[in-house]
Amino acid sequence: MLCAGLVQGQDNQGPPVPNAATPAPKRQLQAVRISTPPKLDGVLDEAVWQAAPIATKFYELEPTPGRLEKHPTEVRVLYDDNAIYVGAIMHDAAQDSILRELSNRDNIGNSDWFGVFFDTYNDHLNGYEFIVTSGGVQVDLRQSPANGEDGSWNAVWDSRTALHGTD
Repeated sequence: MLCAGLVQGQDNQGPPVPNAATPAPKRQLQAVRISTPPKLDGVLDEAVWQAAPIATKFYELEPTPGRLEKHPTEVRVLYDDNAIYVGAIMHDAAQDSILRELSNRDNIGNSDWFGVFFDTYNDHLNGYEFIVTSGGVQVDLRQSPANGEDGSWNAVWDSRTALHGTD
């Protein structure tokens, strides 16, 4: 799955699972500057993707917030003068266990999804969310203390998803 956005999360040691009393440790992923944009096709087989550092060991947001991911996820980040490119591979045991409902834009429906969140003011209050479902449905939201998640905000961005064999 490939979408435009930014992501945090890289730790080769695997931090302890956070709970309500302990915030998750801060982690960073180095984005790689590129001179030629990658092909947006949902396949991360180009050399620029392979050379980028990989973030792993993510925590679930849904259905169980704070639980270490059940199946591995690999995320890479590239950027150039015009865009940020986020490539993610979400592994699963079988394709038929991947929820993939086709819905309207800004509606996740009953689907697996991947999202990136930008805290553009670095205030932990305001930001932008870019989500793409396994079926390729885009969801984008503006987040603020006054309006919460504002789904009426629509950005112009590109994403592609692809299903491959099982792990």
